[in-house]
Amino acid sequence: MRQKLLSGLAIGIIVGLVLSGLFWLGMFASWQERLSDNLFLPKTAREDIVIIAIDDQSINLIGRWPWNRSVHARLLTAIGSAKAIGLDVAFPEKSNSADDAQLARVLKDLGNVVLPVEQIASGQLQYPVTDFAVVAKTGLVTVIPGLDGIVRNAPIGETFASQIIGRKAESTRINYVGKPGTFKTYSAIDVLNNKVDINDFKNKYVLIGATAPDLHDEQQTPVSYGRAMSGVEIHANIMQTILDGKY
Repeated sequence: MRQKLLSGLAIGIIVGLVLSGLFWLGMFASWQERLSDNLFLPKTAREDIVIIAIDDQSINLIGRWPWNRSVHARLLTAIGSAKAIGLDVAFPEKSNSADDAQLARVLKDLGNVVLPVEQIASGQLQYPVTDFAVVAKTGLVTVIPGLDGIVRNAPIGETFASQIIGRKAESTRINYVGKPGTFKTYSAIDVLNNKVDINDFKNKYVLIGATAPDLHDEQQTPVSYGRAMSGVEIHANIMQTILDGKY
């Protein structure tokens, strides 16, 4: 009996050490994260955060992507009464000089637009072209999925979301409001065609970004339930997390 107890104790110690080692190496990290995901309950999206979607309908009617920069200038002008605007569209190179000049002029006149800075494959940061970067704020837009491919954390520092709301995050964990499509969303083409009351954007944080699947700006999140969330809505969730202070 004594020998069996000692054998059992030895086996228990060995198993405990092995499990501790696996935890220390992060082998169970994804399971821990998935369990933590269940602690976040659905919430109500803030009314002062809205999205203008570069969706399939807009691309079909405006034309193939990327759009002429005059289109972005028109769109920004239409929502100029917003408290702040996050234009989640990369402008790494110059295009038509007249279109670039028009967009730069609108960015300068509005003074409340934030453009994205992207972390590219080499690890370097890709900023908008100088003509735009000198007249608009910029913030890091790249989010890094976890080992299981799910985006749970936001970047730190001068991020896209923090620059829009003028407040830095106190934590990197994103407290998602709900499944994809929770935030109030308008189609870009409807805004351009004056089918949306511009007062809907007054004194609100407006995010403009791609939701069309073919543009491949989407990620899996803890609340995806099989449906990827657009990058622009992930940033909306980051903004609400910071504004509410509920990490």
